[in-house]
Amino acid sequence: MSTKNEIKKEILFCFLDDYESLEEALQKVFFCSKSVLSKYIDNKKKLKQKVYAKKEYAIDLNLVNYLMINPDYKSKELEILLENDNYLVINKIFGIHTHPLCYDEVDNCLSFLRARNYSILLQVNQNSYDRGLLFRLDQVTSGVLVYVKNEKLLLKLRDHYFKLVKKKTYLAIVEGKLDHTCNLSHYFSKSQIKGKKIKVHDCEVENSRQGVCEVYPLKFNQNDNVSLIKIELKTGLRHQIRAQLSYIGFPILGDELYGGKSAARVFLHAYNYVINEPEAFLDVKSSKADLFESFFNLNTCL
Repeated sequence: MSTKNEIKKEILFCFLDDYESLEEALQKVFFCSKSVLSKYIDNKKKLKQKVYAKKEYAIDLNLVNYLMINPDYKSKELEILLENDNYLVINKIFGIHTHPLCYDEVDNCLSFLRARNYSILLQVNQNSYDRGLLFRLDQVTSGVLVYVKNEKLLLKLRDHYFKLVKKKTYLAIVEGKLDHTCNLSHYFSKSQIKGKKIKVHDCEVENSRQGVCEVYPLKFNQNDNVSLIKIELKTGLRHQIRAQLSYIGFPILGDELYGGKSAARVFLHAYNYVINEPEAFLDVKSSKADLFESFFNLNTCL
């Protein structure tokens, strides 16, 4: 992702008409709101300068290409698990983002789609960088990622997510021996420190949200003292699985943010999603979870 320390990428741009201010020109030509402009241009004097037709102005590349998806993708090829009239399902690899937050962010799942001639799909929900994605996966998480091809269907699924998305199953490798089924219900709140982990509580606190899941043990690797588990996610809060497992004393292997030991990756994988929409049913699985085979044979464990 982009950082504040990166040098801004700008291009020289000529407007065809005069404008009372650069702010007005950018709003009318690129359809950018004031909040978007302030994100990329922190010099208020620059925004107030008068604009003359055919004169060159240095404009941030992210503004010129606002809400566009960069086709630059050089990461590992992504597997298409399923494609039909309603859905395109990707097997996301760990280490890449689901979608960008600005144009110069590359090597994400939507950049892959644009680079591989799926640009027509990116016309869904064009006013948002997440386009037709039904949900997001953390950068560290791999597995099933559902892209909805139809905007009407996307809105329906998002509006009735918990009613129609019947199954959200994840696999994880956790530290220690987890040998019993767990029904977990906790409350989650944001940390007051930016970038820090989500807080977990036994009881409801101010501005908290309830997160529920069921955990099932699959196999224990005694040599490495790790357990393969299955998680049935009943809600879907940010970092819910990672925070919840750490809270009960079984951090995910590799998840240092939540107390896990250092490893080649965070061993969390979206395994199965079932969407029970009468005219757009979906049941898709991803049994290919990178590096899980270092500890478990998924073919015999699932």
